[in-house]
Amino acid sequence: MQGYKACNDVLVHNFAKFLEQEGHYYLEQYADLRRESCAYSGQPLTRKHREEFVAAEHLGTLLLKAAELIKQNNILN
Repeated sequence: MQGYKACNDVLVHNFAKFLEQEGHYYLEQYADLRRESCAYSGQPLTRKHREEFVAAEHLGTLLLKAAELIKQNNILN
């Protein structure tokens, strides 16, 4: 029962907060951590990586917008 409650809290009651945290991650940390991972493994950065970083920023922006809409409209509460 505790597992269900933990999942339900994230997926329903705290979903906006979860989306907000993920949005900040993709906007603020994803590219740096991915670059670090590539450097550690010796993988050179390519144009494809830069496209990935732009897409991650776009995703972060969308996640923050979704979180804002959920909060403003009192969805899933």
